Parts: sequence; C-alpha cells; structure tokens
Amino acid sequence: MDILQESYTTEQLARIESLEARIRALEAQVLMLKEQELNILNALPAVVLVADYNEHLIFLNNNARTFLNYPKEESYNLVLKDILPPDSLHHLRRRYFELFKTNQPVFIKELKVTNAKGEEHFISVTIAKYYCNFEQIGFVALGNLPLDFFDSSLEEKNKSLLKFISLIAHDLRNPFNSLIGFSGLLMENYDNYTDEKRKEYVRHLYNASSQGFQLLDNLLEWSRITTGSIKPSPVVFTIDSVINNTVELLEAAITRKEIDIQLSADSGLSVNADPNMIQAAIRNILSNAVKFTHRQGQIAIHAYRSKNFVVIDIRDNGVGMPSNVVKNLFKIGQITSSKGTEGEKGTGMGLLLCKEFIELNRGKITVQSTPGKGSTFRIKLPLA
Repeated sequence: MDILQESYTTEQLARIESLEARIRALEAQVLMLKEQELNILNALPAVVLVADYNEHLIFLNNNARTFLNYPKEESYNLVLKDILPPDSLHHLRRRYFELFKTNQPVFIKELKVTNAKGEEHFISVTIAKYYCNFEQIGFVALGNLPLDFFDSSLEEKNKSLLKFISLIAHDLRNPFNSLIGFSGLLMENYDNYTDEKRKEYVRHLYNASSQGFQLLDNLLEWSRITTGSIKPSPVVFTIDSVINNTVELLEAAITRKEIDIQLSADSGLSVNADPNMIQAAIRNILSNAVKFTHRQGQIAIHAYRSKNFVVIDIRDNGVGMPSNVVKNLFKIGQITSSKGTEGEKGTGMGLLLCKEFIELNRGKITVQSTPGKGSTFRIKLPLA
C-alpha cells in the first residue's frame, strides 16, 4: 500500500504538526540571523563585498557603496570587473582558487579597485568563503578602508550639515521677520488702524506663524528619523485608499487653482508599510505638484503593479525643473524653498522627508522633470 494513502493516527498527525511548527520556527530564526548578519556587515568600518560564483556582487555594505561611489539601486547590477581593473581581477581569481584549496581565509596585501568615477584606490583585502542557508554560494571580501576615507567622508558630511543648518536658519528668518514687523506695527498703530487693516495684519501674522511652525515641525520629524527614534509600523493596506484620502486632504488647494486631477489605480494593489508615512510622502509630492502647476493645469496619479512592486506615478504639467535641480533634490545640503505659481510658500524640507519615509519602508523614490513641461515623481514599494 502506498504510504501516501495510509491514514495517520491522531498521535502521528500531532507529531507531524509539531515538526512542521518547529521547521517554521527554525526557518524564521535563520531569516532573523541572516538579517542580523547583514546589519553587522553594514555596521563594520570596512568595505564588505559578497560575490557569487559568477562574480556578481550580491551584497555591498554601506561603506562599500560610499567608497565605490555607487548608489544602492545601481550596486545590485555590479560584477567584479566593474570595480577591478584586469590585473587586479586576475590576481583576485588566483587567490580565490587558493582559498578553495586551503579552506583558510586569504589575505591580499594590496588590491587596486576603481570607483564609479574611474578613480583608482589601493586597499588590503581578506577573502573567505560565504554561506547562505548552510550552502556555500561564493566568497566575502573584507577590505580595510584607507584612513583618509574617514576624514574626507566626515568632512563632506559636516559641510553638508553646516549648509543645511544655514539654509534652515535663513528660511526661519523670513517668518520671524514677518512676525516681528507686523506685530510691531500693530503695537504702535493699533488705535489708528481700521478693523479691516487689523484683520489683514493678523492674517499676515497667522501665515508667518504657520510657515515657521511647519518648518520646525519638519525639522523635528527629520531629526527623529535620522537619529533612529522613529520607526515604521507596517500593516497591509490598499494603496488606492491612501491616494484617495490624500486627494481629499488637498481638495481645497486643488479646487482653488481649478486643477484637473486624474486618478487611476489597478485593482487589489496592497503594500505592507506604514500607512501614515506613505500618506505623508504622497501628500508632500501632491502638494508640490499643486504648488508648481498653473491654474487650470493637470495632475495625474496612476498606481500599478510592476513585477513585485507597487508603483505610484504623480505627474503634473507645471513649471518643471532643470537637471541640476533634479540631481540635488534629495540632498541635505541642497534644499531650497521656492514659491509656487501663485506665490505659495513651502519649507523646502518636504522632499527630504519623503525620501526618508519611502526608504524606511523599503521603497524608492525617483523624479523626472523638464522645464516648462512638468515633473513626474515615482514611488516604488514592495508588493504585499
């Protein structure tokens, strides 16, 4: 009799279920350990690369991407010959075979590497076998960073931070100048002003206060993200519900400028992310689209599936941006606050927060823009 057709006793079924539960628990533990391993590799003050047997780079830690000058999205398609000149690649292959003969880590005193800009650097490297799920899949290379890397990297970060602080201080002066100026005029001439004039000045005070508060609120939110004190709380939700809620929140501004909003979304698009963060990101982008779109312009929001991602395109036919502005749009030292087509003001920090929120939820944000024709912001989030 076929064993698959035999009936199991209650005791046997209980044992099978217990074994299955233990297997699931072990699988979860393996995944957790793998995640912890990657976190440790990212935290190391060294270049860490993992390559498979076909010499594809399947992992680069943060320092490796910075040292080689490759952004995260480009690092997924790299192979060893992209970062090693022919002589260095040949030398690494010879030492790689030595590694498999001896089963011992191999030290390379000097290896020439080339970054994305074509600049050459020399580093010392230790290579060892790399395992995934108890199976050997390639090798890991641990490279010692040159001392000047830390100095130059820190100097660059400090410069960006100082410029960022300078920009924030400059933006804060505007609302405070308005507060001081209009409140001073009211104090000196209150009895001489008509009720209409007083209301006008109070309205200016309110707008200046709101602008200052929004800037400080964005600054606080950004500081909480960068210091790690704010974490996403992911849940599964449909993306069209968040898009519809966001459009409703901005309905007044959209109606005021008589902008035509076109919404379309594939059915059943769900993501596992923090809905508040995602809504805040979409709200910031849509608010910018309204701000920089002319009266009676058009904004289109389209959500669709692309492989294992949900993609949200927010496209406007507004003023657009030149390539040099697009390139620096999400950089901390390059934030700028520009007035909209009808004088609308902003803090300049919204897009910085958008990028942080999207990336905290394992997503990606990109932008394409043409001056005079408009912009398209694209958000990609993993499909639930």
